[in-house]
Order: sequence, then structure tokens, then C-alpha cells
Amino acid sequence: MTATILTRSRSLAPVRRRGARRSAKKMRALFVIIAILSSLSAARADEAPSEFARRFYVAHQTWPIRGVPTSEDEGLVSEFFGIEIIRAFRRVNEHRKLAAERYVPPVNLMKQAWAHEGEVFCDNWEGFTHFSIGKSRIEEGSWIVEAHLEYVERGESYRWTDVLVFDRAAEKWVISDIRYSRGGTLLTSILEGLETAGREIPTTAAAQKSKTGEHDGGLKGLQP
Repeated sequence: MTATILTRSRSLAPVRRRGARRSAKKMRALFVIIAILSSLSAARADEAPSEFARRFYVAHQTWPIRGVPTSEDEGLVSEFFGIEIIRAFRRVNEHRKLAAERYVPPVNLMKQAWAHEGEVFCDNWEGFTHFSIGKSRIEEGSWIVEAHLEYVERGESYRWTDVLVFDRAAEKWVISDIRYSRGGTLLTSILEGLETAGREIPTTAAAQKSKTGEHDGGLKGLQP
């Protein structure tokens, strides 16, 4: 009986050592992954504005987004933009939701560059086909990066240059605005659209009231 126990002990010992080695390997692999992720995080924090701009346009080409991002799409864009732009996106979606709830058919608000159908991240309704990153410099206390964009359609090429304006947030870069090639910016376009929407909704409400005799029901919540 004693010999049997000793034999089993000897036969199990190598298994335990192999198990310990596997655990050690798993721990080392985990440490390697953590180290890689940490280095990537540090690289993101230290990346140049031009590198950030390139990463933004690469990501943009994968987005199924037209116009101002919906609430569902916010997760795709939130890492690239400053809070002021994200708040503007949210206000647009609030207007869309309220208009859809209160009016049938929904009011067609903001049928401009900030509309759901059009491109808002560059100065071309259809978007862009190719991009390259140009010069970067400090201007009025902010880093700006030129983005050379091209749209190709039916063999015709259209080129223009937009400008990304950067700010720092939580130790990383964010885009605080995009200056369009033909004038205006991403943020000002959206804010102007919201101002227009604020005027259009009460006008539409008055029309609805005259047709149905219903009270407009407190439109102050719709004001931007």
C-alpha cells in the first residue's frame, strides 16, 4: 500500500511541475499583452497631431456614417472629437428625436451639410475618396493640420484642403473643429443649423395648431 502511494506521488509530481510551467507561461504572456497595451496607450498620448489626423481619416473611411452621427454612432467618433462638438452632435439628435415624436410626417430639419444625408467631416457633400496629411503648425495657440482631400467620380478628380484644429483633453489630442476649404467650420455649421431648427420648429408648430386646433404644448424644450 505504501509503495502504491509513493508511486502515485512520483507520477503526479511531473504533472504538477508542467502545470506550474503552463501557469508561468500564461502569466508571462499576460504581462507581455499588458506591456504592449500600455506602450500603445503611451504612444497615443504622445502622438503628434499629424499622426492623430492620419488615424482619424483612416477610421473615417470605415464609418457607415452620413451627416451628423446618430446617438448609436457616437461611440465611433467620440475618441476623436472634443466635448463641444460631441455636445453639438447630441443637440442635433435631440432635435431630430423631438421633431419625429411631435410631428407626422417629421419636420425635415437641417437639410444642409449637417443633415443626415450629407458629409460633415469634410467640405464635400459626397465625402472623399483619398486623403493625405499636409503641414502642421501652431496658429493662435492651437495646433492645426492640413488635410489634402480628393473625391473621384466618373474619372473626374476634385481636390481641396480642409484644416483640422486640435486641442488637448485628458492628456490626448482631440479635434476641436474642422475648417472647411470654402469657408465655415464643422462646429459653426452645426450651431447655425440648430439655430435655424429652433426657429423652424415653432413655425411648424403654429401651422400644426392652425390645422388641428391643438395647443403647441410647450416648445421651450426645443430651443437650442
